Amino acid sequence: MDGGKIFLHDERSNGQPPQRAEPEWNGHQGVEKKKMPYVDLDIARQHCQEIRELVTRHPGGTRDERALQKVQQACRAATSAVSDRECREHAGAVEDYACEVFTGAAEFRQEMLQELSAILARLAALEALRDAVAQHRAA
Repeated sequence: MDGGKIFLHDERSNGQPPQRAEPEWNGHQGVEKKKMPYVDLDIARQHCQEIRELVTRHPGGTRDERALQKVQQACRAATSAVSDRECREHAGAVEDYACEVFTGAAEFRQEMLQELSAILARLAALEALRDAVAQHRAA
C-alpha cells in the first residue's frame, strides 16, 4: 500500500487514467469516522432510562416497595455494566433518594433526577474519552 496516496494514473494499466481517482485503503484514513459502540455504556444508559420512567410515572407521596426495588436493581445493573467510581457515587445517591421518594417523600424527586442526569453526563464523558483514545491510537 502507498500510504493513502491518490493515484491519477494506474501504473498497472500502462499509464491510462482510471475512471475516477480514489484513495488507497490504508487502515483508517479515507474512512468515514463512526461512533464506536460501547455496549457497557449503552446498557447503563438503558437502566438510567428505566429509572427516569419509573420516577416520572410514579404519582409520589405513597409508599411503593416494588418501584423502590426496581430502581435499586436498575442502579446496581447500571454500575455493574460500567465500572466507574463516579457513576457508583451518583447511583448510590439515586438509591438514597429513591428510598425517600418511594416511601412517601416526593419532595426528593428533583434531586434524584439531578443525580440521574449526573450519571448520564458521566457516561457521555466516558464515551468521549474512549473515542479520543481510539482516534489517537488510529492516528
